[in-house]
Amino acid sequence: MFRRGQVVAGRYQVVDLIGRGGMGAIYRVHDRVLNEQVALKTLLPQLARNQTVVQRFFNEARIARQLSHPNIVRVHDIGMADGVLYISMEFVEGQSLRALMESRGDGRMDPRTLLGILDQICAALDYAHQHTVHRDIKPENIMVAANGAAKLMDFGISKLMAHTRMTMTSVVMGTPQYMSPEQFRDSGAVDARADIYSIGVLLYEALTGSLPSGMSRPVSTMTSQVPAAVDPIVARCLEVNPEHRFQSAAELRAALAEVRTALEGDAPAVAVEQATPARRRSRSAAVRAVGALLALALLAGAGFAARRVLEAGGADAEGVGETWEAAETGDGTTGTGAATGVSADVLEQARSVAEGLVAGSESADKQRVFAYGAMLEEQAATLAPQYAATARHRALQCYVGIIAWPEDDAMVFVPPGETALPETGMTYVHGFYMDRREVTNRAFLEFCARVPQGWPYPTSIAAGVGDGSEVAELPVTGLPFYYAQGYAVFYADAFPDRYAALFGAWGEPAGAQGLRLPSEAQWQHAAALAAEGSLEIEGLDAAPAEWTRSRYGPAPYGTASSREDPAGIGFGVSLVVRGGGAAPLTTRVAGDYALADPGIGFRCVKELPRSTEKLVQMAAP
Repeated sequence: MFRRGQVVAGRYQVVDLIGRGGMGAIYRVHDRVLNEQVALKTLLPQLARNQTVVQRFFNEARIARQLSHPNIVRVHDIGMADGVLYISMEFVEGQSLRALMESRGDGRMDPRTLLGILDQICAALDYAHQHTVHRDIKPENIMVAANGAAKLMDFGISKLMAHTRMTMTSVVMGTPQYMSPEQFRDSGAVDARADIYSIGVLLYEALTGSLPSGMSRPVSTMTSQVPAAVDPIVARCLEVNPEHRFQSAAELRAALAEVRTALEGDAPAVAVEQATPARRRSRSAAVRAVGALLALALLAGAGFAARRVLEAGGADAEGVGETWEAAETGDGTTGTGAATGVSADVLEQARSVAEGLVAGSESADKQRVFAYGAMLEEQAATLAPQYAATARHRALQCYVGIIAWPEDDAMVFVPPGETALPETGMTYVHGFYMDRREVTNRAFLEFCARVPQGWPYPTSIAAGVGDGSEVAELPVTGLPFYYAQGYAVFYADAFPDRYAALFGAWGEPAGAQGLRLPSEAQWQHAAALAAEGSLEIEGLDAAPAEWTRSRYGPAPYGTASSREDPAGIGFGVSLVVRGGGAAPLTTRVAGDYALADPGIGFRCVKELPRSTEKLVQMAAP
């Protein structure tokens, strides 16, 4: 919008563009009045016609100007120039906490450094909570200066205590991965403890390199640098019930200070308040519940319609943060397949069958999926009807996933949930099975030899690869998309006995619910769970990259269903390829449908039926 050297409002001379997002941009400018470098946050002109967006934009300035604290980014002025709304604020010479986390490669922070930063952020929140609740605490909204000073920014969705009329009932605002359960239900009803919850998610993520999910392990078991004393602090922050969390930022700050002192060697041990047995069980469940709460309340909730709104903040200017608003529509739509009709009796029967199978298995994956389903079922009893229906439906998927789990364990069940795609935002993923490893040279050559319709041997595979060859067990690569798709479509024809042994109990023709290549969302969802150690799936974080069935195109992408419509996939169409090492959860590469690529392989998925009726049938084999 602004060019370098341009003078805005007769006061701000543009020095450089810091970042650009879905709603605007942030510039580094020279303020001729203050005679210092400041940041200029702008709103896209076309969004100035949206009164909700404008209100939130002004709200940030109005709230932040009332806050004066060394650990909160200072706001100077607000105005309009050349039809562009802007806010001028303190320029922090440094980088976001997100950038610091990513600079290490594994997404983790040194515990001492992190606790030093959070000490300052807790101090900022302790002050800010006298006036407002931030409601969007995340790494992108924390700036760290070169001298180590941490500053909290982006109060754009905050709620002033004295201005509750600004937040409508039954409206959800925030960033899903970091939102407390009560914030999902009603952002207007939250208090300071919602920010405590977000700090808990941030603390877990920065120490482990992954977001807590429904099957998360305690922090200290994932890295030797973190003492066990951190675990009850994280668990208490992530309590489902706000009454069981730290009740203030000052209280949390004091608990973290004890751990920080121990890490620095000034104290032999860290005393942490011990939970009562009931509270201890609750906290253990809370750690498992984090990802599930994201699954319960938003995109797939019965009676909900969701829409994505990118925040006009520093995070989104870097293309990182994503914020959702959702409001009850009352039309009963879910967009996730029927999430209704799962009675308590059906769920109890499915749980009983699944529990027996888990008890007789040594599979850690099955145990974690069962625990996740049980937690969802438990949560359903405490939620409003529209959320409870979704929770029960997802719990049923988990139980059915265990009941129909292939006996040879070559596929792993990936439970339902939300996953964050780079351009499309949070997307719901129905439960499905995925190959534990990529299709090998040997498996593909065997397919070519056995498929009744016949399939040409790929030129990329050397002739005569035998079962004893080392090459035979390597992932097959160098195939165009339609070769990989053919393998999935005709798998049951090529291996009828094997397919029947794996999926014959589903009671349906192979073509009705056969194998498919994964969608991008499915691949992303599985990779995220595998990366945090919740599921054992090989090769998603290493070469080769893998085909998906999702079309590639310029952002913003359309709906998932339109991107995966087979009618739109053909010669010359680019498809999304994921993985290949480096950054498998964020890297996106376009592959041409018709071209072979020596760096692309594939694996298959099998999806659970979307029909609740079919799931109920499968729950009682």
